[in-house]
Order: sequence, then structure tokens, then C-alpha cells
Amino acid sequence: MLIKSRKSFFDTIASIFPKPDAILSVGDMINDNGFDKPNDHKIVKEIFLDNLKRKNMTDTKVQMAIGNHDASVAKMQEHYPVEWFTSQKKRLL
Repeated sequence: MLIKSRKSFFDTIASIFPKPDAILSVGDMINDNGFDKPNDHKIVKEIFLDNLKRKNMTDTKVQMAIGNHDASVAKMQEHYPVEWFTSQKKRLL
């Protein structure tokens, strides 16, 4: 399922960096995290995977940052490949 309005994002990346080392998604990829909205991340994953394939970037590293409109880390990890997240130990402040 390729959403046409999102193709331009990947077209822009490819026009500047045809073979980027990595793509960082900086969060707020869905409108809100209430009710069943965290499951909207399934659509975002499909957009990423379809466009990475379309632009021949399937070897490009993807890293996710979580915004305040996204779901919890655990809920997001249900929808994206595990390698798109860094593993960090909890720190006590």
C-alpha cells in the first residue's frame, strides 16, 4: 500500500542522497496516541517499507525517535522492525 502523498518525502531524500547511510524518523508519525491510534503505526511502517523498496534503499539503516504524539516504546515496537530501534539501558537520574 503506497500512499502517493508520502512518495515525495522519499523522492526528496533520494534527490539529495541517492544511497543514504541512514534515515532518522524524528517522531510524531501519527496524529495522537489515544484510543486505537497507536495501531496507525502499521500504516507508517508500510509507507516506509514501500518507499525504501521503491527507491532501492532497502539496505539503508532506519532509526526511530519517539515523539509525544506517538505511542509507548513497547506499542511502537509492535509495528516496526526491531532493528529500527536502539537498545538503551534505563538510567536513574
